[in-house]
Parts: sequence; C-alpha cells; structure tokens
Amino acid sequence: MRNASTASQVALAAASVGLGNSDWRYQTTAAALSASLGDGATLDVNASTIDLTGSFALRGFAVANFKASQDIRLSGVVAADLSLAPAVFLPAIHAYGSLKGVGTLTFASAQLYPTSMSEFSLVSSGAGSKIEFQGNGNAVADPLSAAGRLSVSAGDIVQNGVLRA
Repeated sequence: MRNASTASQVALAAASVGLGNSDWRYQTTAAALSASLGDGATLDVNASTIDLTGSFALRGFAVANFKASQDIRLSGVVAADLSLAPAVFLPAIHAYGSLKGVGTLTFASAQLYPTSMSEFSLVSSGAGSKIEFQGNGNAVADPLSAAGRLSVSAGDIVQNGVLRA
C-alpha cells in the first residue's frame, strides 16, 4: 500500500535514452492521447543523449525532467506506410512528433533540436503548466539537421538553454 501523501518517482539513467513511439500506425492525434496528472509523480531521465520520437503523452507525471550532457533530439515520424506507394507518387515527406505533459517539463542539455524534416511540438497543459529549457555549459558541435520545426506551448515558458531549429 502506498502512502497517499507521497508521490511516486521514476528515474531512468543510461548512456543513451530513447522515449516515444516510432510505429507509423500510431502517429495520429488520437494515438497521442492527452496527458494526465495522476498521482503527481516525477519522471527523471538522465543520459548523454536523449531521443524523443513520434507522438506520445506522459500520464501520471506532474514533473518530467530530461537531463542530457549532450543533445536532446526530437524526431518526428512519417504517419504513412511509405512502402505501399511508388516513389514517384510520394508527397513531400514531413515527420511529425509531439510530447504532451501536464505540469512542468524541464529540458537541460547542451542543445535541443528537431531532427531533419521533423516538426515537433512540446506541450504542457493544465493549471501551472510550464516548460523550461536549461543549458548545461557543455560545448558540442552544431547538429547536422535541416528543415526542422519546433513549437512550444505552456502557460509559462522559460528559455535559458540552446534551442536549434
């Protein structure tokens, strides 16, 4: 039995951490259902590099901290089975992704950026929603990434890091 006054905490630590959903069949808006506060748990992710892929939502977390000593990369996913269409009929390919949360999302890294041709959204909703970007002072090379787009939506946005798009 859990103490009702103590929120849960989840910690992930590794050289590289990847979170999200890369399956093209589950990239619709309905697939990335809304985030929920739950019991107000905290998620701490620590790695050299963090990859957030596709569209997904954090459920049950009031606070999510993503801390990378190097890059946080935001990778979209093309929401179609490209193997079914002849190459001549393929439209301009854009990859979409989103991370939805409730409460506070903090990203601390040397740099944060969408990968090539990725359109990625970071969203925190609800009362007191906040997204914060923090630099860590580590020097890294500019990413080899082009034509990416990043959108950020929250009640409070604090930019004190290196964002590239």
